[in-house]
Amino acid sequence: MRSEYPVEFFVNIHRIAISINPSEADLAGRVRSESDLYFLGQRLESCTDKYEKAAIALYGIAYHHPFYEGNKRTALLTCELLLDDLVICAEEEDIYRFVLDVACGRVDVESIAEWLRENTH
Repeated sequence: MRSEYPVEFFVNIHRIAISINPSEADLAGRVRSESDLYFLGQRLESCTDKYEKAAIALYGIAYHHPFYEGNKRTALLTCELLLDDLVICAEEEDIYRFVLDVACGRVDVESIAEWLRENTH
């Protein structure tokens, strides 16, 4: 049975996220830890709440750094995709600081899900 979130799912999002900066084009799709992406996909499949799913993805990519570059951008883009029709409604600087806190391990998955519930519409 094929996974709903295979490694390629995350790699393709990474390619989009990294394409924002042309000087990093050679790093697009370069994976540092395929196993982290595999296990992230497995964890997402067992989750039904979209906020929790988006929080798991944000944490899993921003904190574990499975790519060589662009982890925070990829984490945020994946999070936004998993929120479906919802949009994060916070100031750009607040989003940046929040994702940086996640990447540094200062925010856990439950707190991320709560932040997303409070900051999406």
